[in-house]
Amino acid sequence: MTQSADQPEPSATPAAPNALQRAVRFVRDMMRYYGANRGEIWQYAIEVTPILERTGDRAREIRITKDDAVGAAAFDGQNWRLTFPDCCVVTGERADGPWIEQEETLPNVAWPFWGIVAGFFGGLVLGLIFRIWLWPIFLLIGMAVGFAHRQTRTVHLKFRKSKTTDDDEEFPQVWLLPDGLLVRLGSSNAKKAFVQHRVDRQEADRSGAVTIAPRREAETLKLDEIHGPKDSEPTLPPSTGRQELPPISLDDE
Repeated sequence: MTQSADQPEPSATPAAPNALQRAVRFVRDMMRYYGANRGEIWQYAIEVTPILERTGDRAREIRITKDDAVGAAAFDGQNWRLTFPDCCVVTGERADGPWIEQEETLPNVAWPFWGIVAGFFGGLVLGLIFRIWLWPIFLLIGMAVGFAHRQTRTVHLKFRKSKTTDDDEEFPQVWLLPDGLLVRLGSSNAKKAFVQHRVDRQEADRSGAVTIAPRREAETLKLDEIHGPKDSEPTLPPSTGRQELPPISLDDE
C-alpha cells in the first residue's frame, strides 16, 4: 500500500511555543529567585542606606572587607573561609560542643538589587516625562537583567555552639556585601570574642610568629647544668689574691 500524495507530512514543532515556554519558565524562575532571596536583597539595601538598619543588630554584626581578609577571615579571590574563636557563637562564652564545619553557598544579589532600582526609577522617570505609566514594565525588565547576571560565592565556616536561641534563629548568619562579608552573631559578647580573635590572628600572620611550647622545668635545669645558663658569662673560680711563683734557681755546672 502506497501513501497518498495528498496526505500532509508531519510538520516540525513550531518554534513559537518553545520560545513562549522558555519565557514563561524564565519569569517563573525569576520570581522564585527574588522571593527566596528577599532577605539578602533587603540586607543589601540596608548596606546601601544604613538608616534602614535597626540599632540592635549592629551591636552583633561584623563587617569584613576583602582588603583586611587576614587572620580569622580568608578570601582566595572567589570564596571565603571564616574561623571563629573557641567559644559559643551565640553567647560568646566557653563552648562545650564540638567544632562544626559547614559550607554555605550565598547569593550575590548586587545585580538583582540594582536591576530593581534601575527598573523602578527608570520607568518612573520615563512615565513622568511621557505621561505613560511604564514603571511596572521597566521594573520587570530590570529584574530580568539582574536575574540573568546573578552570581554565588561559597563561604566555609568553622565554629562552636553550645546554645540555641529562644526563637530558633540560626547563628552565625553571613551575607555578601559589595566589598566583603557581613557576619551576625548571637550576642555582643560573641562579637567581641571574634574581633579579638581576628586581631590575634592578624598579628600572628603579619609577624610570622610561631608559638613554641615552653620546655619543662626539669629539662631546663638539666640543660643549665650541662651548658650553663643561656647567654651567661663563663664562671671563673673565685680569686684569692695575687700568688707569687717560687723563684727558679739556676745551678752553675
